Amino acid sequence: MRTRDGRRNVGVVAAWVVWGLYAVPAVAENAGPPAPAPVGGVEMIDPDLAMRGLKSGHADLRCTIGKNGAFNSCTVLGEDPPGMRLGDAALRFSGALRYRGAEISPGAPYEFRVSYPASEFAEAWRAALGSATIKEPKFLSKPNVYAFLKSYPNQAAQRGVQGLAVLNCTVNAYGNLTACSVVGEAPASLGFGSAAIRISKGFRFAPKDLEGVPTANGTFVTAIRFTLY
Repeated sequence: MRTRDGRRNVGVVAAWVVWGLYAVPAVAENAGPPAPAPVGGVEMIDPDLAMRGLKSGHADLRCTIGKNGAFNSCTVLGEDPPGMRLGDAALRFSGALRYRGAEISPGAPYEFRVSYPASEFAEAWRAALGSATIKEPKFLSKPNVYAFLKSYPNQAAQRGVQGLAVLNCTVNAYGNLTACSVVGEAPASLGFGSAAIRISKGFRFAPKDLEGVPTANGTFVTAIRFTLY
């Protein structure tokens, strides 16, 4: 039985660059009170699963609710199809969720289903990762938290919406990202793609990546995640 320690360091406002996992923001808002069976409409996009050829599936989790609404001490109850590590992906992404349903006592158990839906976004992400020439980047600098705060889309921030954008970029001779295009963004139409392009200016690459491959004129795919926790 797989579990996840739900304790996390939570900032006032933070945003991280991540390599593969996105939780649709309002995952638990309409899930209702605790139930004995998985509930809710929780969805995730994970390119690792897409790279394994998974088209759709789900995993069921049982967690306890923390004081700040975090899902703690999560356990995988089941996954379908088996053998695709859907449960492991669901455990990783559960740490980014916050409960916003009916009032619930801290420490109370809660069960819900994490779905991995068929997604054009995931397929496009998979294709972009497959064609990227820089797989193991060595960074000389990365965007700092202030760049994320400055670039966070206003409409999304006012509504408390988190998001993700995937970029496909070229590294120039100076190690900077150029010619970035948005592979996909979720939720759409809230400005996360444009914000990610602005943030990408904070990356600078070493002349060679960790595998010794020259980075100049190489292509790099990155997922930039925006969180409010």
